Amino acid sequence: MAVMVATAIGSSSTISAVTISPATPNIIRGGTQQFIATVTGTNSPAQTVTWTVSNGVTGTSISNTGLLTVVAGETAATLTVTATSTVDTTKPGTATVTVTAEASSNVLTWTAVEILHLVQALSPA
Repeated sequence: MAVMVATAIGSSSTISAVTISPATPNIIRGGTQQFIATVTGTNSPAQTVTWTVSNGVTGTSISNTGLLTVVAGETAATLTVTATSTVDTTKPGTATVTVTAEASSNVLTWTAVEILHLVQALSPA
């Protein structure tokens, strides 16, 4: 589990919830995703959170600004990103990340010899 801590600012606020956006993104292996946490409650609560990512392999991590980096060798199909209020650590928000294989380009590459063989095979006898 990777853990990054943002600096907390003192407050007499009451935290009601932490929400993360996007909540259910799809991310390709080797990709990144920026998350945003919103802390709601009374008295304008501090928007500082601690970010963590779980279920991933070593190297998959999340920064203290909410940038998730999924390594190319990630084997997990699903990761959980958590943002926990630094004012009230009993109020986490979560996002479920689906990890997908890198999109294929679907481009065929033909050599000159392969093209010649194809032309010969398609030519009338």
